[in-house]
Amino acid sequence: MSASPVRAPLPLTLSSSPAAAHRVNPARTSASLLLSDSLAILASTWLGVASWSFFNPAISMANYFNAPILLALFLAVYAAF
Repeated sequence: MSASPVRAPLPLTLSSSPAAAHRVNPARTSASLLLSDSLAILASTWLGVASWSFFNPAISMANYFNAPILLALFLAVYAAF
């Protein structure tokens, strides 16, 4: 039984072609991250209020689900830390 030779890992090379650089768009990346964070905050708020209203039916979604205030509060807390 012979041992197989160990191969060295191939070096990682970055493409410097113009086609690869054209696909990168910082504005789209930032917009995508902003949209996904905003949707995650809104979804978690909805889920939290919906689950809390299961235990306490007096809680209504209208009291807690104000999107501009939620997003502004998130930005303020995120900036503080």
